[in-house]
Amino acid sequence: MSPIIHPRPNPIVAAMYTLRDMDVDVIVTHGPAGCCFMASRPLENAGVRIVTSALKDNDLIFGGGDSLVRTLKEAYKNFHPRTMAVVGTCASTIIGDDIAAAIKRAELGPDCNCFAVDCSGCMADNTQGAIRAIKAGVKAGLVSQEECDRQVVLLKAATDLEKKRGMAAKTYLCPAVSPTKMHVCKVITNALKEGKKVAVIMLAKKELAYRFADMFVAVDEARKKLGGQTLFVANMDESLGLSRIRRYCSTINAELDADGVKIDCTVGGLAE
Repeated sequence: MSPIIHPRPNPIVAAMYTLRDMDVDVIVTHGPAGCCFMASRPLENAGVRIVTSALKDNDLIFGGGDSLVRTLKEAYKNFHPRTMAVVGTCASTIIGDDIAAAIKRAELGPDCNCFAVDCSGCMADNTQGAIRAIKAGVKAGLVSQEECDRQVVLLKAATDLEKKRGMAAKTYLCPAVSPTKMHVCKVITNALKEGKKVAVIMLAKKELAYRFADMFVAVDEARKKLGGQTLFVANMDESLGLSRIRRYCSTINAELDADGVKIDCTVGGLAE
């Protein structure tokens, strides 16, 4: 198989977002201060505190355990988390730091459920980071084994699809140019004016549903003014997924109900 030379999603970031979806209070990245910076700051907007052990040159030589212990104690003192997860990085993996041992040394107390996610950016498929986070969540008592098994099947299927049809299907993929929103809107309004039926299908991933769910409201308003018919399909099953993802579904469904919009067919959850 030819090597893939374009950038791809990071297993460390996948682990962090999965921990967010498990409602972990604090995530500690055990690595250099800049590791996953662009992903870390937006995560805080979801109410998760992201801190780093900020490994330096000396830590890479002599080990970063002491830096991690200091960070864990500082995070515990400042945020009083009920749950805290330490995510490994490329640096900590190369060093060979024992993250679980550092957590024990920190002596955070019984009121803080702190656990490790053995992860790095060198794991190839980004879904491996999510799978390791979910399995760690099972051991920490945050995720049921049944939900873990379901998620693992979905994530492995997603990876298989990516390798056959997605970002991992070719050695190099150029950025694609898609139709403009204005072009799509004109196609929809013209179809409704002609009395045709427009199907709107949303298969959104997690919080991206907030960005796309408004299209149901917009197309429904257009139908009322222009005529025609609509069929609305969405992956917003409130009974599936990790705790935060189920809340996303409930919130969006409630907002659509308030706008008088009915989803005709629900196909899976937002993690599918």
